[in-house]
Amino acid sequence: MHPETGSPRGRKLRFATLLLIGFAIAVALEQSTGLLVGDDDPGVAAGTREALPVEQALEAVAASVKSAWVVRGNARSLVVVDSLGRRTEYTAADDVLAVRRPDGRSGVLASGLRGVAFRTSTRRRLREGEPVRLDGAAWRRLVDVTEPLVLAPGTSLSVGVTLGSQAPLTVSRVDGVPEQLIHCEPSVLALDMAGVPRHVPCDVHARGDREGAARIRVALHEGFAPDDARPFGGALASVAVDLAELPAWPSAARDTCWLCPIRPELPGGAESPSVRLDVSALRATMAPGRAYAFVLTVEGDRPVVLGAGPAARARSSGVAFRPGEDALFEPVPWRIPARLDGSRLFTRTVPHDVVDRVTVEVTAADGRRHAVEAAVAGQAAATHAWLGAVGGDLPDLESVP
Repeated sequence: MHPETGSPRGRKLRFATLLLIGFAIAVALEQSTGLLVGDDDPGVAAGTREALPVEQALEAVAASVKSAWVVRGNARSLVVVDSLGRRTEYTAADDVLAVRRPDGRSGVLASGLRGVAFRTSTRRRLREGEPVRLDGAAWRRLVDVTEPLVLAPGTSLSVGVTLGSQAPLTVSRVDGVPEQLIHCEPSVLALDMAGVPRHVPCDVHARGDREGAARIRVALHEGFAPDDARPFGGALASVAVDLAELPAWPSAARDTCWLCPIRPELPGGAESPSVRLDVSALRATMAPGRAYAFVLTVEGDRPVVLGAGPAARARSSGVAFRPGEDALFEPVPWRIPARLDGSRLFTRTVPHDVVDRVTVEVTAADGRRHAVEAAVAGQAAATHAWLGAVGGDLPDLESVP
């Protein structure tokens, strides 16, 4: 839903209001003249070609335009549809101004003319189109990784994610109307992740060869606030990801214990490995501007390592840690590089150039020129681009060319 258009209920009220305005204008004009749509004016009586005076014929066309909902036209023809979906066609053919009424009757409004021309002016109207779907990176956090962060089995790490609402410039096609993100369906969470060697050379933490693969449960929660990764409430969705083979973390000291407080540093020039976690099974949607938290819980028998960098303040680091299931998440002064891929749905605004004013010019047989100008009722009453009638707003208007 585009922010300029309001709720679906608001759109219905908008169209209903315009419909009532158009209907009221049509009724008022029908009461004031006998030359409107459906009336038995002489020019359209069955089987006759009795024409009207030029001035009276122009008044008939102007009255029809003033009660119109939408109008289409070119120099030789004019199609007028009123608020009830009734369609009238005016045609400049040879030396006559002809008309075809909604009930199928046709005739001549004025004859013996030297020329007839229709001129129209337009204004820009906007409507919601079919949303645009883009697959790819939806969010990322860039961090200079300086040290490994070891997560032991049973511990949890929460990464805060807040999606922006602004659409890429390639999506916005109407000047001055920025498109917005409707929602995102996450598919891949990419992290700098590695495995711990099965054998830990440390008397304190040595457990021999560690059997079993690393396993992580990824749960999506609402977050407390942007940059505050503490999860709020229960999980919106969760999925278990088996990590059969994790890449090895680059280390200059092979005999250093990964679980000791003194951890190996990342060698100069080395890059931390990146692992893509498939989270498409979450089948969740994320709204823009809302804080979310991806909670990673190590469930397997082996620890995992995440690349991390220092943060100035724990409260705004976007990372929270929980040492055990019975403990609470607390913000930590670390930053975790991450990227979230997914399928994003964006609004699309469709421009419509609609006729808002019609001018009919007639050159009579004696060479005198006559002209009449009329504003389209469905456009004159609406000044905002998101208001005003557009062909297709009502089922009866779908056939308007």
